Amino acid sequence: MAISSLETAKPILADTYFGFLKYLKREQKVQIVHELVREIADYPSEQENSLASVDKFCGAWESEKSTEEIASEIKNARLFNREIEVL
Repeated sequence: MAISSLETAKPILADTYFGFLKYLKREQKVQIVHELVREIADYPSEQENSLASVDKFCGAWESEKSTEEIASEIKNARLFNREIEVL
């Protein structure tokens, strides 16, 4: 799905969820609101999230082996099972 169509779908998705929610009891709605507020409060901002994603890869790989040796080990570790199982 293209980004533009995803952006267009967001209001429709929210309306769909609201359609389900309007039939819930008041206590159930309050519980959902509390859960959503907790989720939003715990969720890092987009900037924090993107920085955390980049940081977890920085300096994560240390090895004395050359690039060719590492690539060769990865290729040699591959297992292929081409057997067709009878159903």
